[in-house]
Amino acid sequence: MAKNKKQSSPQLLSPENYIRQKARKLPIYECQINANWEKMGTAQIIISRIHANGNITMAMYMTDLLCLGVKDSLYMFNVPKEEYENMLDTLSETLDMIKTDYVLVHNIIFAANEYAAELGFKPHKDFISITQYMLEEDTDDIELIEIECGRKEKPLFIKTENTSEAEANRVIKQLEKSVGKGNFDVIFGEDGEMDFDEESDDEFAEMDYDEKRELFLEMTENGLDDLTAEKQESLLTLTDSIYLEEICDNDLVDELIERWETEADMDIADDAYTAESLGIPNRIITEKEMDEFDEIDALMGEKPKKALKCLKELRNKWGNIPMVCYKELKLLETEKPEEFESKLMEYAALYPDFSLLKLELYKLSVMKSKEYQEPNLVDFDDIFEDRSSVTNYEMFEFQMIKLLAIIFRNNLNEMDAMYSAVDDLDLSRDYAVYLKTILMMTRINLLKNYLVNS
Repeated sequence: MAKNKKQSSPQLLSPENYIRQKARKLPIYECQINANWEKMGTAQIIISRIHANGNITMAMYMTDLLCLGVKDSLYMFNVPKEEYENMLDTLSETLDMIKTDYVLVHNIIFAANEYAAELGFKPHKDFISITQYMLEEDTDDIELIEIECGRKEKPLFIKTENTSEAEANRVIKQLEKSVGKGNFDVIFGEDGEMDFDEESDDEFAEMDYDEKRELFLEMTENGLDDLTAEKQESLLTLTDSIYLEEICDNDLVDELIERWETEADMDIADDAYTAESLGIPNRIITEKEMDEFDEIDALMGEKPKKALKCLKELRNKWGNIPMVCYKELKLLETEKPEEFESKLMEYAALYPDFSLLKLELYKLSVMKSKEYQEPNLVDFDDIFEDRSSVTNYEMFEFQMIKLLAIIFRNNLNEMDAMYSAVDDLDLSRDYAVYLKTILMMTRINLLKNYLVNS
């Protein structure tokens, strides 16, 4: 108990907040860039700063001078020089990185972002929230260097093997909106064997709506399981084409994606559980205590009766905290569904501000409303008000319940917006892949129902 009286120790800044608040006070250690950046039109830029202890904080900026600005960014915080040098060695295996002057890379980054902004594109979210603070402020103190953007005085979008059809079509639609058809170029294929075009590689571009509709219904007539990988890829391209070219209001889709930026900007905790997610803010959660909740999670799907027993033991230790109540609810939902609603109402009244219980209440309202009215979309701020971060599970549950409402609303614009917006969420790989796969299947099924009934 005595150690609780020690309140005078300064609170350490997180790496992100340190970069935001103090990085500019650190002297620049060095700047690096790929040697062929002018020819390629894409610059891999590294800016590193050195701490008093000799450690390095660095930021990397994948900068597209042709169209998109800073399209990705990452950082390493307060690492030994050796670790930093090892990272450079690894990068140099694929890129010819050279040291350069800070003024040059500063001008490249700001010129690329300004050009992208004119076209309607924003820099990567990590640049906006964190890594921009590794740069000096863009004032008259920085010498201005003219940096050429675009190619042959037009935007150029390079579509690589890592660019999804949905993402490529979204970029092309934005370019059509900002500069007009024929006023930008698109390059497809691998480096060294580029196929130049002016608009899109949509294999269905020459088909009219009725032809696309007939082909889509034919391809999905017997489900998707029997389709070859090549046919599945073709179906995804056809789905994108129908959504983007024939059905959706692309301006409305863009508005929805922008409206949901709060979700994309929310930090996702590395730990499976945090004090906030358990409903007991300001408490330190130990590794052993996290393991106890992990054990419950593992048992819930495989041995629910044993999970219930462990949950009782956990309640004896922790008390009736919100997360224990929530775990009990999830067990009741599958094991004793007749008791679920009354117990949810009891716990929601007891803990009205607990995010996961609010989500369960919303899900219940959606399930009931489908019979007589269109449900409203769940609002992220209403569920996670005043939260500084959420867990992967919380974000996943929110997205799944949001998807449920979109299905009941039968809203194709919202479906298409969500399919694109989830790419900006900072979910762990397993959650991200699972969510994207569910969205992909749901997007196809929603379109099929629409086409059958239209």
